Amino acid sequence: MLLLSVCIATFAVLQDSTAVVIGAMLIAPLMVPILGLAAALVNGWVRRAWESSLLIVAGVVAAVVLAAAITLWAPAVVSFETNSQITSRVDPSVLDMLVAIAAGAAGAFATVNTRVASSIAGVAIAVALVPRSRWSGSPPPTRTGMTRGAPSCCS
Repeated sequence: MLLLSVCIATFAVLQDSTAVVIGAMLIAPLMVPILGLAAALVNGWVRRAWESSLLIVAGVVAAVVLAAAITLWAPAVVSFETNSQITSRVDPSVLDMLVAIAAGAAGAFATVNTRVASSIAGVAIAVALVPRSRWSGSPPPTRTGMTRGAPSCCS
């Protein structure tokens, strides 16, 4: 399911479609291992924390590798510099981190409180995990302060 989610997110971003990117976020299966890691850390379950961490790392690595493979041909088809879905994701800020922290807290709350459990899909959308991790495997667009081919954290 993760690989299909990455494919959907990749093609949606390339075609600059926000609605389809949201659909990819809804089917991404990384939320459960992330919540599992949080629960294991809170409860002191070392083995479960390790297993959840391995699932998360394996999922992110698979997402990055698949997305990088798909986008090898993308510069010939889509201009990275003019695509708003790409330019808004290659340079995350502190605000993006704050959104992720708040969404994680909301997800944890929705997990333990049955009254708000139906809001977990909104949490998944807010985190936007797959589109962010998806673009980490691609060269960023050429912009001021960025070098094509270098990770955005290094430019």
